[in-house]
Amino acid sequence: MTKAAAIALVADRLGNRQGMDERIARELDASQILLESGPFHPWFMRKDLSLSVSTQSFSLPADFIAPLEDQELLLSLDTGKPLVPIHDWQVGPKLRLAEPGLPSFYVLGPASIFLYPPPDKEYRFTFSYYASQPSIASLGSNDTNTWLTYAPLVLANHAGAKVAAHLRSPDTATLFQAGFDEAMQQLLRADAAWRANSRIYKMGG
Repeated sequence: MTKAAAIALVADRLGNRQGMDERIARELDASQILLESGPFHPWFMRKDLSLSVSTQSFSLPADFIAPLEDQELLLSLDTGKPLVPIHDWQVGPKLRLAEPGLPSFYVLGPASIFLYPPPDKEYRFTFSYYASQPSIASLGSNDTNTWLTYAPLVLANHAGAKVAAHLRSPDTATLFQAGFDEAMQQLLRADAAWRANSRIYKMGG
């Protein structure tokens, strides 16, 4: 679904109100930001980033939202070997004073990743995490993003409920909320199916 189609859908369900496009677009954008900041991150927010690192620490990407649930999958060498996640308090003198070499552990900080032992040369890693998606505000009318591709009714109904509340139309807001709840359940089922298929694929090699 394109941005224009999502706006038209909400406007139609509001009774084909005119002059609401900008308000609807703002609420779609706000809905995406709110959903991405919540505890649930659907599969389509996952990103695998290849990077080269030769220093002990590197900054988290600008689009970093959250680590994967299984943090052993967060950072791995391009050979496929995962680094072991540890907390800062687990970094004892042995690791802090270790000679540079092949990193085996990492600490996820508020804005950076720290490698232990520090790398003795440049290594290539795969960094897997949940990433923010292009905002609705940044899209052209005929553009789309992953939310509008995989979960358009989640965004449309969430935004529609907010617009209906602004218009003091509680009955319409209730209908949008019911639509949002149903769309979220569909998204949760789709996400569970994706994760189940992903596990089967990994187990099967």
